[in-house]
Amino acid sequence: MDEKDLDRVSAFDSRFTTNQIQMCKVLMVYLEPPARQMMAVCIKLAELRYTLSLFKRHPFETPFADLSRPKPDIGRICEEVQPFLDPDDQNRLRSFRDTLQNFRNLQDMMEMMQMMKELFPEGSEGGADLLSGLAGFSAENTGLDIASLLQMLQGFGASGPHHTADDNEQK
Repeated sequence: MDEKDLDRVSAFDSRFTTNQIQMCKVLMVYLEPPARQMMAVCIKLAELRYTLSLFKRHPFETPFADLSRPKPDIGRICEEVQPFLDPDDQNRLRSFRDTLQNFRNLQDMMEMMQMMKELFPEGSEGGADLLSGLAGFSAENTGLDIASLLQMLQGFGASGPHHTADDNEQK
């Protein structure tokens, strides 16, 4: 967890505590283990009591008004909660986050394909010129054969792929 996330957790904790509760937390380490357990329960109850009284005194105000509210981003949320999970749940969360990112990449690619179809409709000379100009721009330097991708895009119309005479001969 990075320092910013720790600051956010600390800011939350500090809103629902008092100096007396904080002093109890500091002194707790000097107690014997059975007394520590009892002190920990007392501290949590004191925090709960304080929180309830805070909301009772200010029912329509939020103690978080001064916290900046980031735009919800599931990928960012996954990163922030990951340190609090056990290793198995961290792996599941990582897998979920990766799947989500792959889905976003697919959405971006589909939007780009739609844009290319609109810019270079079938049979337009502009699209053919672009394809010939991109012939050298291939997987060797990008990991993706742009010319092939654009040719494939030109083959797709509103009702799906269009087959050419060459396609039919191969079948």
